[in-house]
Amino acid sequence: MAVSESTKRWLVISVLIYIFALSCKFGKAYDEYPHLGAAGVVANEYLPKAEVEGETDQYFPQAGIIGTGSALLFKEALGCLSDKHIYSKCDEVHRLTQVGELDVEPEYTDEYCEGPCIAETHHVLDCIDGILKHFIFYNKASVKDIRETIESGCSYGPKRDNTSQLQSPPLNLQSPAALIPTARFASDNSRSCTDHSASLSSRNGAISLSNRMGPTSTCDLFDGHWVVNKVFDPLYRPGSCPFVDDSFNCFKNGRPDSDYLKLVWKPHGCEIPRFDGLKMLKILKGKRMVFVGDSLNRNMWESLVCALRESLANKNRLFEVSGRKQFRSQGFYSFKFKDFNCSIDFIKSPYLVQEWKFSDKAGTRRETLRLDMMESSFDKYNDADVIIFNTGHWWTHQKTFKRNYYFQEGNHVYNKLQVEDAYKKALKTWSRWVDMNIDSSRTMVFFRGYSASHFKGGQWNSGGSCDGETRPITNETQLGPYPWMMRALESVLLEMKTNVFYLNISKMTDYRKEGHPSIFRQSSLKRRPGMIQDCSHWCLPGVPDSWNKILYAILVRNHNKLI
Repeated sequence: MAVSESTKRWLVISVLIYIFALSCKFGKAYDEYPHLGAAGVVANEYLPKAEVEGETDQYFPQAGIIGTGSALLFKEALGCLSDKHIYSKCDEVHRLTQVGELDVEPEYTDEYCEGPCIAETHHVLDCIDGILKHFIFYNKASVKDIRETIESGCSYGPKRDNTSQLQSPPLNLQSPAALIPTARFASDNSRSCTDHSASLSSRNGAISLSNRMGPTSTCDLFDGHWVVNKVFDPLYRPGSCPFVDDSFNCFKNGRPDSDYLKLVWKPHGCEIPRFDGLKMLKILKGKRMVFVGDSLNRNMWESLVCALRESLANKNRLFEVSGRKQFRSQGFYSFKFKDFNCSIDFIKSPYLVQEWKFSDKAGTRRETLRLDMMESSFDKYNDADVIIFNTGHWWTHQKTFKRNYYFQEGNHVYNKLQVEDAYKKALKTWSRWVDMNIDSSRTMVFFRGYSASHFKGGQWNSGGSCDGETRPITNETQLGPYPWMMRALESVLLEMKTNVFYLNISKMTDYRKEGHPSIFRQSSLKRRPGMIQDCSHWCLPGVPDSWNKILYAILVRNHNKLI
């Protein structure tokens, strides 16, 4: 029977509409449950209770299984994902995870859909379905949802259809809202099909897990404002924590005002959950968390130790593993929470790469910075469960800005190298080391961004000051430009294989010009006119407490990665 041209045309249109409808369904688990945010972000109420409270047989019905008493079946079903007899040829980065997440870059779509990955993933789903019917992944996707996502994603591609109009929009690094290198075999819930979003989200188009905390929409935790908390409720009382360095202890050193202690960070569009020190210690039970970086990371580390200490009924159960003398000589400091068998450590590594010395042709010993070599302390933290890195402030110091004959790669010492280029080279060395040496299936990696300084009339060593400041900046237009270091960092993060949680604190700290120790870095007995002021670090209690509240929120929502 002959088919008219108009009938053919309507058949083609119908097929296209069907394909487009499938593309809208692609990533269904995220689109139907936007409060879950990015893949892998699961609100605490959707997590198995045993993982938080240490129980063994009670689960919330929304997570993993329906009903109670099935913990063993749930665990057995999850074992299908790591069964080497099922997943054997599929590249690990493209395997289905416990979260219900599939990482497939657009350029890999054909290879995924025509290679061993698709068959092995279906075998994994058969295994799960055979052990536990109605299994639900952490992102609330069912086995059927995953199968439909694969079917939709593999229904078109570069070799099967023209998908150029469906490519993800380019990453905009102009925004301080940092994006992290994590891809998903699903459409991002902040986009809709009418936006012609890619069904296979590009690695550069995925939004940081740490930025996706809102209950009903996309939320950047680091885009917000400071508000006055009417109830004075710091994580620990001023002067109560014996582990705060004297140089950060503004209360002890006689700072008279206290309004800086009453400000809390509030993101636009969502709430940061209330910090619960005991819950965080339960998550970290048997684990090791390490802060690696400069003294601003020490600032954050001391804040966290004090906040966790405050939650202990018996504060004598917190032990100082290494004392201040060892720290000064070895750059290593550790506290152990005895009842939880966990430690919170700090390792000094201000550049992350190695400070070095070499002899020039005249035999003179010169200091250099080896941009191609990790700082030698890396063997002290490569097996940690949580690592928080930072580097930044030492790159603004005089010797890095002098540039001449300071930066080194191999045997080559640069006559001149811009500090921006040197910084990026160092970060690439760090990123390669992380990708090669950190097992991201058991270790959570964070990078804390650049913390703003507020020197007026000079720098730290040239008469710069910030004393007398008692109010934060409230007008966003008065903030400084986005730090060049963060642009360099973001470009490096986007090239990494490892999922790094990016704590982009630059904007939130830029408001807080009144939060620094300034002259209260020392007691009144030691203060003198013209003294060096501290407008880089922060009073404790103070601004770093908010960084740790965000760190806590991310750990609570992703602590299944630490199992």
